[in-house]
Amino acid sequence: MLKLKHNYREQIKILNDIIPDLISKISGEYIRLYTHSSDEHRSLTHALAKGNDFEYYVIHPKEIKPIKIVIKGLPIFTKADEIICNLEDLVYTVTSCSQLISKRTKTPLPFFLIILPKNIHNISIFDLIHLGYMQVKLEEYFIRGVTQRLKCNHFFHTAANCHQKTSYRSCGKDHLTKNCSIKKRQENLFCINCEMYGHPACYTKCPNFTVRKKGTPINKTQIQWRNSP
Repeated sequence: MLKLKHNYREQIKILNDIIPDLISKISGEYIRLYTHSSDEHRSLTHALAKGNDFEYYVIHPKEIKPIKIVIKGLPIFTKADEIICNLEDLVYTVTSCSQLISKRTKTPLPFFLIILPKNIHNISIFDLIHLGYMQVKLEEYFIRGVTQRLKCNHFFHTAANCHQKTSYRSCGKDHLTKNCSIKKRQENLFCINCEMYGHPACYTKCPNFTVRKKGTPINKTQIQWRNSP
């Protein structure tokens, strides 16, 4: 997703010279860029990262998105490295393991988020019923609500995929919260998403706030088909 600017024609021309079949469509304040293959997607991401004036965030193709699961049924004091070792003993390739935290109480929960690269063997992890001598339950990980990047304050992406300028959610200026000259509580806040006064960028009743669509569950058959010779 490329942020729409006045020089968008020059930007799109640079990208089209690299990927002639690139499809560009307007999507609100962004230009949605479509490629036809994973190789083209990588080339596009590299070209955007190489440019100096591109502001964008990356949406990875489904076929290369990692598997994210939540393991339930393990003791709350289970160590992440113990879980990784148990999974690696079962020949699973694990990218990371982290314990989930309650948003309300900020205390650890007995739930563990596992991220794995997508391949034929890793997809079979959903059939796992025992781990670390305990019976466990595995669920696909879904984020409730709408994801919002804290630095740019736009929706539907995270810090790892964001390459946009910082924008403070209360005043809309290009700086971090700690660098804002406004130190007092403001009654008439500015929203950078709808460009109106009266609420911050995280306000759920903002006219530009969008409800997240439910994701498509992982299909084992499709994974096996993509990996077939």
